Amino acid sequence: MSAGTTGAKAQDAGIASATVNVAQQIGGSVGTPLLNSLAASALASFLVGEDATSQTVQTNAAVHSYTVAFGGTSAIFAAGASSAA
Repeated sequence: MSAGTTGAKAQDAGIASATVNVAQQIGGSVGTPLLNSLAASALASFLVGEDATSQTVQTNAAVHSYTVAFGGTSAIFAAGASSAA
């Protein structure tokens, strides 16, 4: 909140605060399902042609899905940092 409102003029403080709140809400309501869909898709594609009943395969598929989701998160953060710069 502090970073989003730093440098705002006194008459613009309310709109700066509102913009930060909206960005926060949109990030939570869109970002979480987006990353969940990405992870679920990665998990399903990993299991294609594999023995899905194997505990090892299930574990490897879960780790793969987490890795893909974390990579997606890193890309989102990199894009945000680049646009902020």
